Amino acid sequence: MLFAKGSATQMGKEDMRAIGRIRGVLGKHFLDLDELHINCSKGVVRILGRFRRLGSLSGVMPITERFLHDLKMEIKRLPNVRRVMLAQSSDSDD
Repeated sequence: MLFAKGSATQMGKEDMRAIGRIRGVLGKHFLDLDELHINCSKGVVRILGRFRRLGSLSGVMPITERFLHDLKMEIKRLPNVRRVMLAQSSDSDD
């Protein structure tokens, strides 16, 4: 049992490192991190929320299905990431 507990702790550290790397990728694409919830558990990444660019970039660089697909593939290439799920919330409160 001690071994299982230790590996769970190590997995938590790897997940936290993955979240840091993911935030770096999202920031590189000028995405508003305040609008997103990022979760990683055992290499499975879930990003939920509103995908939107920061400031004036929102009108110049729209979020397209192609962009989201490429973003997903970029995140999947990160170390210790096995699977990526993106869920975009509606923009009805704009």
